[in-house]
Amino acid sequence: MKTNAGQIENIFDFQIHYYLNQEDLHKMDAKILNECERQLLDAFDFIKAYTGEFNIDVTPKKEGGLIETFVIYFVASNIGYDIIKNFFNALIQQFFSSTQTKLSNSIDRIKILEKIKNGTITKEEVMALVDDKKLRKYVSNYYKPLENTDTVISVEASMKKEGDIEPFSSSKIIKADFTKKYFQILPPKIKQRRQERQFEFFHLFCGKDMGKFGKATI
Repeated sequence: MKTNAGQIENIFDFQIHYYLNQEDLHKMDAKILNECERQLLDAFDFIKAYTGEFNIDVTPKKEGGLIETFVIYFVASNIGYDIIKNFFNALIQQFFSSTQTKLSNSIDRIKILEKIKNGTITKEEVMALVDDKKLRKYVSNYYKPLENTDTVISVEASMKKEGDIEPFSSSKIIKADFTKKYFQILPPKIKQRRQERQFEFFHLFCGKDMGKFGKATI
């Protein structure tokens, strides 16, 4: 809902719950936590390119494992509440879902950006827009330090509008799936060699029939 200029119109609680390997343990390595926070804050900055500017506060940490809450608030946002929800839902699913989808490269970003402005962007288009190499790097760098500690056994994220009881988005990932979130860009030489091997494999099974396709270019 729109308010007068300068007034806060949308406030959200974004909660991260680190489940630890002992029920009575409520602390984790500070360097690991700081690195995770840095990657998540970078991801928030990535989202701002689409949602517009928002501010972030951090509330005191809670026990029950280790629970951290970011209070996110928009001032005079130019996009609707549902679109904001869809972007943060996409962020949570990209960061904290145990699955990793194939990177989408076929979307028309200019057309989708126009849809953000006129309020017609769909939830599926938001998911495709957020599925970006830059964000995947943040996700990967978030889990690498967590993979190297025995303390954290799973991570859960949720987000709700301030005052609501139930979150509008949540997802949880267990330690066994942390490595699924790793993102690696192959150096050009390795990528080229993989292409050459694929060609050699294809040539081996197709034999003489390859000649009719002409010379391959790698």
